[in-house]
Amino acid sequence: VTNAPRHDGDTRIRMGTVICFELLFPSACRDWRTKGAVVLLNPANYGSFGPTGFRPQIRAAAALRAAETATTVVVAGNTGPTSFWGPTGRPYGRLRPPAPAGTAAENADDDTFREGWARESVLVDPRPAPYVRWGDAPWFALLVLALGAALLPGVRGGDHGTMVSREPGESGSKQGENL
Repeated sequence: VTNAPRHDGDTRIRMGTVICFELLFPSACRDWRTKGAVVLLNPANYGSFGPTGFRPQIRAAAALRAAETATTVVVAGNTGPTSFWGPTGRPYGRLRPPAPAGTAAENADDDTFREGWARESVLVDPRPAPYVRWGDAPWFALLVLALGAALLPGVRGGDHGTMVSREPGESGSKQGENL
């Protein structure tokens, strides 16, 4: 965890780094948060992926990791995307200067292969998110409960009906017949 002095000089912001696609692994981001990081830095070179859907996936992953760990995620790519995501998962910073007016990049919120800079204040939430406190334990508990409910006899209830064979052309049910 890297310590960086805040603007007032009397406290420090702890930061962790997840490089490139490591942002896609929730446990790596959770580990940094459990070590005290309130900011995750994500430097990367996404140029080799070309014009694919990978950049929107990185933006989505940044929003998810920010919200699930209550950290600010700073994505800095030399070929895009470059953005800030607050502890609630909302974007709040972007590459400057913005794309020229009327361009496809301006309309698509795309900062791919554009020169610029980004500078924003870092949002800090000192409270750890539930995922940071409990990790994957709730999901494993739900899995055990679901498997238990499916495997235990009698849990599903009583008779859910019986198969009734019908003659061709016969329809409806007879009084008292379970379907």
